[in-house]
Amino acid sequence: MRWRFRSRGELPLGIAWEEDLLRVVDMQRQGQEYQVKTFSFPLPDKTMPDDPVSNQGALVELLQTIRKENRWGQRSVVTALPSTQVLVRHLQVPAMAATEVEKAVYWEAKQLLRTDLTDYSFDYMILSRDLSQKDRPSLAIMLAAIPKEKAIGIYQLFSKAGFQLKAIDVVPLALKRALLSGNISGQENESTVLLDLGSNCTQLAIVSQGQLTFSRSLPFCIPSGARKDGEDANQSLWSKTKELLTEMRRSLDYFQAQTRQKAEELIISGSGSKWPGFTPLLQELNLKVAYGIPGRGLELDQYPDPSFAVALGLALKGVRE
Repeated sequence: MRWRFRSRGELPLGIAWEEDLLRVVDMQRQGQEYQVKTFSFPLPDKTMPDDPVSNQGALVELLQTIRKENRWGQRSVVTALPSTQVLVRHLQVPAMAATEVEKAVYWEAKQLLRTDLTDYSFDYMILSRDLSQKDRPSLAIMLAAIPKEKAIGIYQLFSKAGFQLKAIDVVPLALKRALLSGNISGQENESTVLLDLGSNCTQLAIVSQGQLTFSRSLPFCIPSGARKDGEDANQSLWSKTKELLTEMRRSLDYFQAQTRQKAEELIISGSGSKWPGFTPLLQELNLKVAYGIPGRGLELDQYPDPSFAVALGLALKGVRE
């Protein structure tokens, strides 16, 4: 089943950071569907993979150039920092009034960061409400925080380049938007694992009954040489892949222990997802493995390569949650 969606205005550009390039998704309405354009732009030399604003002058010049070349004007943008640069935590708190939730999240953030919160920008989202236990109803909350200095740097970067920064999002939510649709029959009752193999790190997320339930950043990536033809899949890479599987099993065990649910499907995306040697290894997890189709379930003129999953999910912020 394909889901027709209509935004009230122009969709933002989705801009995702890779180790050595920017991935951009531009979605424009065209009749009864949306036209999707994808772009990859090499990052300037000396840009730190884990700190995209470290070389701001060259980045501003790059963004100005691509804005003018594509006639994007003062287009709004949604971006997300690499998962290694954002603190994301899943909290379980007793059900309470909205005003009390904000206080509870503030206290939890203070315990996690163990520093003055004025140095951080943070936000939260209530993912679900568990009312099954009448004597102990609870809320599942996702907390995201980044250093305020870094948030300001990202805002200044896009502002100087002539863009309007709409939001700094988190990768797990972008993946959920891009790869899953609650309108696909049966999907809303399943627990699905999303695994995005980026060039900076690997992002794991679990969506259960349509809600993001668990997420974790894993220190694993597939080198560009191996992504191209698999010839660089040396012993070190195989060893790291085995370590990734071990960490994934631990995450799945934790999820099952906490929710009493078992994941059924694994959807893989990201620039490293097409490495020839990887998919057979994932079969060891006893999950149904499939390549992600960014935008599946939506009326699009084309469906991007899995490496654009995060960027497309960012472009859909506020339209498909």
